[in-house]
Amino acid sequence: MSSLLVDERPILILPSLAERMGLNEAVLIQQIHYWLVKSRHITEGRKWIYNTYKDWKKQMPFWSHATIGRTIYQ
Repeated sequence: MSSLLVDERPILILPSLAERMGLNEAVLIQQIHYWLVKSRHITEGRKWIYNTYKDWKKQMPFWSHATIGRTIYQ
């Protein structure tokens, strides 16, 4: 069991958000929130982020590119 516990950043999932929106959507929204908090890109007073599907895939390797696309466009 201890070999499964590695030193990497966890992805937080809020059960109430997953229940309300769906699991995939909750994971993606949490990641977007994470990056917005870290972002230093501000245009017209609003923070923004930019990730390609490939970038999202690196963060969530358990999803296919198709799943990422479906989750974003739902």
